[in-house]
Amino acid sequence: MRRVCYLLLAGILLMEGLACVGAREEAATPKTVKINPTIPPKSDWEKKWNETLIEARKEGKVIIYNIWGPLVRNAVGEPFSRKYGIEVEWMSFNRGAEMLAKIQTEKVAGLRIADAYGGGATTLVATFKPLGLLGPVEPYLLLPEVLDPKNYHGNAMPWSDKAKTTMAMSLRLTNNIVVNKDLVNPGEFSSIKDLLKPQYKDKVAINDPSVSGSGNAILASLGHTEWNEAEALKFLRDLIANGAVITRDNRLHVEWMARGKYPIGVGAQADSLAEFLEAGAPLVAAVTREALPVTPGAGAIGLPVEPAHPNATTIFLNWLLSKEGQTAFVKGTRQPIMRTDVPLEGIHPIFLPAPGQKLFFQTEEIIAFQGNIMKPAGDIIAGR
Repeated sequence: MRRVCYLLLAGILLMEGLACVGAREEAATPKTVKINPTIPPKSDWEKKWNETLIEARKEGKVIIYNIWGPLVRNAVGEPFSRKYGIEVEWMSFNRGAEMLAKIQTEKVAGLRIADAYGGGATTLVATFKPLGLLGPVEPYLLLPEVLDPKNYHGNAMPWSDKAKTTMAMSLRLTNNIVVNKDLVNPGEFSSIKDLLKPQYKDKVAINDPSVSGSGNAILASLGHTEWNEAEALKFLRDLIANGAVITRDNRLHVEWMARGKYPIGVGAQADSLAEFLEAGAPLVAAVTREALPVTPGAGAIGLPVEPAHPNATTIFLNWLLSKEGQTAFVKGTRQPIMRTDVPLEGIHPIFLPAPGQKLFFQTEEIIAFQGNIMKPAGDIIAGR
């Protein structure tokens, strides 16, 4: 090519020679091809998926530490195992704090047991992550439908933190007040501060706001957006002075409301609430002027730095985040979901905002605030 170009330049037509040189330069310079580094070409991801599945079946199981209820575990575990021949072992906890204690004990003993953590984004991001207990989730994602931002609300991957250690699945609305309608009229409440009225003395149970969970989400929303931290903590102190009881047992909290022992609840945990509603409990939400927290609730997932069964973890995680897996997850949680292509059949109206209800969406900044307000809330509960 070079010899031809030089002959043309020397003897015949200058313009043709220049064209030849240009053609040569164009051929020597590779064209820029835009590649999305997040989504592997189809042949690559399918090859990787099949190789991973072979190794995952050799591992035989995936172990999920979680605070999900039995409805979720059954809805998710059985179809996954049936489809892939990989057993799901559930290590279940009532709260994220209990899960953390177990993980820390295992870490000290040098044990690698867990493959994934299913729980609240606040617990994972504000507590697990600073302790070095979370690894990045993104490297385990293979399925194009899971990696496609268009499949999620806001056309963005639902990461709960910038480091991408935690992925939100649920869009959970936490009602400020839930009541047993056979014993309390929900229309009596226009503000959460109405709980301080004398007629509600000894009738209120609060989901403990000093640890991660729905009670903490409500206190944080009041302290960060509605009022300020000092006013929110004073409200907690006044509630306790009015006879409100504190519990960390999510299921017992809702059971108290359902049975009428404490007919008014603050921060009812969604999984437990869904379970009792399914059984016909007469529980309804009161509409207040204060915004309601919208978070992943317990519907977030993170991974250990080194999962015990990395291949099985990859298969489980991708299936869970797929349309099929999230459809199963919704059946168990009865909660709205981050994916926009998942049917929302069977979701109770209590988990959907009332017309005109203000909402308070969780961000990484809010997660940090939720973590910071735990200690002063705990001091108040302890009477200090």
